[in-house]
Amino acid sequence: MVANSPQARKGKGRTFQKEIIREVMARFPELEPGDIESRSMGSAGIDLMLSPKAKTFFPYAVEAKFQEHLAFWQAIQQAESNGDKVLTPIVVFKRSRSKPYVIIDLQRFLELTRNDYNVWKN
Repeated sequence: MVANSPQARKGKGRTFQKEIIREVMARFPELEPGDIESRSMGSAGIDLMLSPKAKTFFPYAVEAKFQEHLAFWQAIQQAESNGDKVLTPIVVFKRSRSKPYVIIDLQRFLELTRNDYNVWKN
């Protein structure tokens, strides 16, 4: 389905943000409803507002993009400018009939994979 009107595009974006929240909440059962909230469409700042508790489990400044053609450099810049100094900026993106993907800084990705290696090694 192609969203032609601004209202339809915002609806797709809102639905995608809620999908991301459901996935994160499913991975971290310690989090409670309200720990992650979707920012209203068109508002400045990161797309998912996190409680202090949520930031300890999911330390990412999420920029969500549900678009058929992603201007990824622009999306990365938006994630970096909307984030803060504590959270790692990421872009979570998808298009119709595809699964979501994540853009993350290489150094942070390598830190994460190193942490995974240390967990499985022991």
